[in-house]
Amino acid sequence: LVSGAKAYTYYVTEYNREPLVGLTNPEGCESQKVKVVLTIKETGVPVIVSSKNPAVVCAEETNPTFTAVATTGQISWYTEDPGTSGIPTTPQQATGSSYVPQITAVGEHTIWAIKYDNGCYSTRSSLNLTIRQIPTAPTTTSLAICSGEPNTQSLKASGESNAYFNWYADDAKERRLVTNSEGWLSSET
Repeated sequence: LVSGAKAYTYYVTEYNREPLVGLTNPEGCESQKVKVVLTIKETGVPVIVSSKNPAVVCAEETNPTFTAVATTGQISWYTEDPGTSGIPTTPQQATGSSYVPQITAVGEHTIWAIKYDNGCYSTRSSLNLTIRQIPTAPTTTSLAICSGEPNTQSLKASGESNAYFNWYADDAKERRLVTNSEGWLSSET
């Protein structure tokens, strides 16, 4: 038996449908019994993990890798609901133990995995992928001050409601000066 499988034994015979008068068995003749085994195979549900936890990315970033861990059989990946049990009802996107979704639309998406092992499909397991919208660039106004005079005016940024602003000292965004601030007062003179 397959690991986790259950077996049920039954017996079946064949008999004549119409009673025959004068025979030892008035209900008809019956054949020898034959053993029949019903095996119910269990296919474990794949456990999905993401290379990013939680699986959240900004639009235009590479999506995380989804992996079905500690499993045997063939894993099929879906981006549309494949149904609850039995043969999947939507086309698979990929097969294999790992999958990088090719989804680019902003929003929350569900990634499903189904295991096919020993002639059976598992129930579905899923994990969500969230793709966040990149905010528009902030609006700013540059300032000019006279050399040698202290700077008393902050540089300002504005943007979407509830926006946060990060200020950097370099174009590569490697040297962050201030975070979560609409303004920044430079110490340059």
